[in-house]
Amino acid sequence: MRNTSKIQILLLLIADIIFIPICVLCEHLTDHMLSQSGVCIWTLMGIQCVTCGGTRLVNQLLNGHIFQAFQLNPFIFLTILCLCVSYILLHLWWIWDMPHARKILKHVFSKYGLLVYIVCMVLFLILRNFSTILHYFDFLKQLLMK
Repeated sequence: MRNTSKIQILLLLIADIIFIPICVLCEHLTDHMLSQSGVCIWTLMGIQCVTCGGTRLVNQLLNGHIFQAFQLNPFIFLTILCLCVSYILLHLWWIWDMPHARKILKHVFSKYGLLVYIVCMVLFLILRNFSTILHYFDFLKQLLMK
């Protein structure tokens, strides 16, 4: 174990202490949000955004239904999973001085890592709405033929 600065340990302890109340708050908010009917891109345009199903996903995760959460929105599910793994790697790097954890975090949060994330997000958005996009193209084609 290395000499970790007191500020790093304090930041990790604060993050660990805040994590449980945030989970309780998320469960309360998801129950409240599920009871509301709001306006979203889906109701306005018929296109599912990248985060559609995110509230139900968090609710399913907090209730322990991992498979159902993955079915609601695989991209956000994998994003949450990556953030949890990054959180663990941060602990391994700062507290136990594991150099491999630092290298992994450095590569994941580099420009290229974030570019890969954005490309995956755009591809997910296109694949998720592929039939809707085709429907819009057919509609435009019919308008232009008249």
